[in-house]
Amino acid sequence: MNDYHKLKLEKLNSILKSSEEILLTTHPNIDIDAAASILLFKSIIENHYKNIKKIDIKVLKPLSKHVKYIEELSEIEKYIVEDKNDLKLKTYDSIFVIDAADLLNCFASINIDELNDTRIVVIDHHDQTPLHKLDLYINDLAPAATQQIYLDFREVLNKDLVITELQAKLIQIGIISDSAGLITERVNKNTYKIMAEFRDFANVDPQGIVINSYMIPREANEFFINFVGNLKYRDGFCYTYISDELAEVKNEEGINLARRYFTDVYLKPLEGVNWGFVVRNSSSERFNDTSKKWYVSFRTLHGNKDVKEIAEEFNGGGHTLAAACYVEAPSSLKAVDTVLNVIKKLDAR
Repeated sequence: MNDYHKLKLEKLNSILKSSEEILLTTHPNIDIDAAASILLFKSIIENHYKNIKKIDIKVLKPLSKHVKYIEELSEIEKYIVEDKNDLKLKTYDSIFVIDAADLLNCFASINIDELNDTRIVVIDHHDQTPLHKLDLYINDLAPAATQQIYLDFREVLNKDLVITELQAKLIQIGIISDSAGLITERVNKNTYKIMAEFRDFANVDPQGIVINSYMIPREANEFFINFVGNLKYRDGFCYTYISDELAEVKNEEGINLARRYFTDVYLKPLEGVNWGFVVRNSSSERFNDTSKKWYVSFRTLHGNKDVKEIAEEFNGGGHTLAAACYVEAPSSLKAVDTVLNVIKKLDAR
């Protein structure tokens, strides 16, 4: 560990020791790693920072259905916020953003300038640039947020850190889910060491977690079939989109699960395809304006395309293998055209 990162961890410890009321949050459509990492963070600070009198968790709905099937993550359901206008963010000493690049990733409609007296800390593992000023940013580009959190607290607390069985399970669940069963390119020697360290102490079912992570529920079938039907091939990549009539269906979770299955599972074995993207409707609740925005997810295989570069053209982000952004357009096909034009521009450079 370099000196710069040690200074960051010292500052993390200092912020935690000087806080009394804190908020933990993460991105909407909360997935398995996000749920596991935020519960892990909460559990560790409850055990080791007795000066903190109040720990709240607030996450915007919806909650991914994959999370609901994992018993160790059931607690997260009670922290889902229905009303984004009742966040009361200014009441906290410190806000900790877990598994997201900044607070706007969690609550897109807030006014950051109103939080000048609140410290904002980000602990993330995505290769994404924060959109606003932070008091502390910690990111080692780990394969999962739970790995990042565990290694950070192991350094901060040293021998005082005693991992419970539940915490060990949360660490493994996050790693297995976000690394697709330890096969993504971000997996490193620390990942294997952590899994070996906790394997006998807190046994989890890796195969079950992976299957659950990419399960496609019945309510997503209609949208997944639509994505397959709209699939288009280009030279080395493919794309698909949700039809406008289906975009009007009020089933945010079903659409998102279908999109996730398409990008993370269906896309990978397609012959002649190195990367691709999916366009779907976005939740209007994330924005204050009335313009129509479409959510675009990019995935690439084996690093053959830096999809983050495309997402950043729309003020989005992510990392080389997976990225996302929002595109303003009157229809899904217009959104596709907008993305294709940017791809063409970037390829011409």
